[in-house]
Amino acid sequence: KKKKSKNVGIKGWEGQINSKDAEMYYQQENYQKSAEKWLEALKIYTSMYQKWCLIIGNIGVERCRLKGVEIDAEKPIE
Repeated sequence: KKKKSKNVGIKGWEGQINSKDAEMYYQQENYQKSAEKWLEALKIYTSMYQKWCLIIGNIGVERCRLKGVEIDAEKPIE
């Protein structure tokens, strides 16, 4: 799915796919992989300046941090 969204240039969908994958990994207790997917999504949302998605993404990252994942970013991504 991710490749198809890239091919047609639907950047927001690519972010949503990463967000979905991040939540799936979180539910599987794979917090490191979840954080990686949230950070990928946040890069996309930042480039599009999607405020609501940035909020959700930062919450996802913080949930992973609370589970012990070390994340380089010290503050929320704006």
